[in-house]
Amino acid sequence: MNNNKITQLELDFSVIKDGTKVRVKGYDCHHLLDLTDTIGVVDSYSQRTGDYFIYFKGMRGIVPNTRLILIYRREQLQVIPGRRGRCSWEHLVKKKSN
Repeated sequence: MNNNKITQLELDFSVIKDGTKVRVKGYDCHHLLDLTDTIGVVDSYSQRTGDYFIYFKGMRGIVPNTRLILIYRREQLQVIPGRRGRCSWEHLVKKKSN
């Protein structure tokens, strides 16, 4: 606060990119697991709701034989700088070799 009693705010509207590794603060309410400090990968972002879909490699999904992808808010995610993971759908995309 300055001498004029005005509060100055700084807002960050940047979006975490797909494939970015993040540390999660939250739960998996379907399996009743505390996933705090678990590493996941941003699978996608919903511009409409502001939610991030986080993929957890090696963890089973809600439906048998599916991948675990849960929804989190930005406040629940801590970006791991310089780290990139594979999204749940990347194994389906085959890159052409030149």
